[in-house]
Amino acid sequence: MDQSFNMDNMQQIMQLQQMQEQLEDLSKQLEEIQEKQETIAITVNALDELRITENGTEILSPIADGIFVKTKLNDSSVAIVNIGNGITVEKPIADVIEMVKGHDVKMMHQSKLIETEMQTISNTILETITKLEMEESNARVN
Repeated sequence: MDQSFNMDNMQQIMQLQQMQEQLEDLSKQLEEIQEKQETIAITVNALDELRITENGTEILSPIADGIFVKTKLNDSSVAIVNIGNGITVEKPIADVIEMVKGHDVKMMHQSKLIETEMQTISNTILETITKLEMEESNARVN
């Protein structure tokens, strides 16, 4: 009987380790989503600023990470958006802002789903640990 008890405990411990790994993976996914949301917020802010900037104003245009060139703004009412496969279209800034905010809503939804899943796994871990502790306590008494 002790062997089956130990085998059951071993299985539960392995399951705990798997659940811990799942939590770590979900935590990384959540962190990536939060980083994307920060980028979205920066993008929306930049588009809002661009929308109120007068045409002909000299601005810094990013070329690569940390590399900019001075340019003059010709039309602050539209942005050029890549819609996939190298195809770009001009869209009014207000539409682009709404599109980007739509991505943020999707990110928030994903974030909530991940948080719910993390809570479920955490609860299962706590229940399993409590069960193992009770079994260990009972085993000592017997």
